[in-house]
Amino acid sequence: MVKKKTSRSNSKSAHKTKRHKKAAIFSVISSKRWIVIAIALAIGVGSYNFLVNHEDFGPQLPPPPADALYKQADQPVEARVKDLLSYMTLEEKIGQMALVDKNSLVKIEDIKKYNLGGVLSGAGAKPSVNTPQGWLDMISVMKQQAANSRLGIPILYGVDANHGHANMLGATVFPHAIGLGASQDSELVQRVALATAKELKATGINWSYSPSLDAPKDIRWGRVYEAFSDDPELNGKLGAAYIAGTQTSRADQADKSYVMATAKHYLGTGAMLWGKSNHR
Repeated sequence: MVKKKTSRSNSKSAHKTKRHKKAAIFSVISSKRWIVIAIALAIGVGSYNFLVNHEDFGPQLPPPPADALYKQADQPVEARVKDLLSYMTLEEKIGQMALVDKNSLVKIEDIKKYNLGGVLSGAGAKPSVNTPQGWLDMISVMKQQAANSRLGIPILYGVDANHGHANMLGATVFPHAIGLGASQDSELVQRVALATAKELKATGINWSYSPSLDAPKDIRWGRVYEAFSDDPELNGKLGAAYIAGTQTSRADQADKSYVMATAKHYLGTGAMLWGKSNHR
């Protein structure tokens, strides 16, 4: 009997130790997440600020030849990327790393001047005329600025389309991920993503910051509704369906362009504790 108690006690102790180690791992992941975010923000917003505050980059180089390899759509992607990089200056590479909020742009011409790689509409960042045509007009001007730059690299324009193109008046608004997760219906989720992608593309947007694959651990966390579930298996199933729906929207587009999905946030976001995050 004594041996059995000892064995049971050891088992409980081992289980407790394992649980504590797991908690420690989540703690490390959660704390390191902010370091990663800080680096990402420094690369994106910081690179734009660097360019704006350093006007003198020397003489402007002439544009590449009209028949440069990177401009030929029928060539292999890897070869085109290598060719494009060979033409890029350090300043142009820095500009391409910048993802700037629409409301943070000093001037629309900065897209061309600093070779900005991407623009996003964060909270409240919408056109003055918040209609489908208003969005299309705003983004078209930005795309033209990029096309007129020395290298002509297209910009990425992204929005948080977590439950439809909901920043735009008149858009189709779907249930948040928590509602879609309750359905456990991957076919339905794919249809929702496809419908959202079509509305994004129709207004000039080519990048969707969704789906959210966080697995919330504390119901008091303020972004629980953005996640499908706390079950990784269900998240994977519905997340894959959402990505497929978003990125296969090219099938019915004559120009074969499509909307890019973003699987986010990972890095322990769902393990945030109440009172330990700005996103309570």
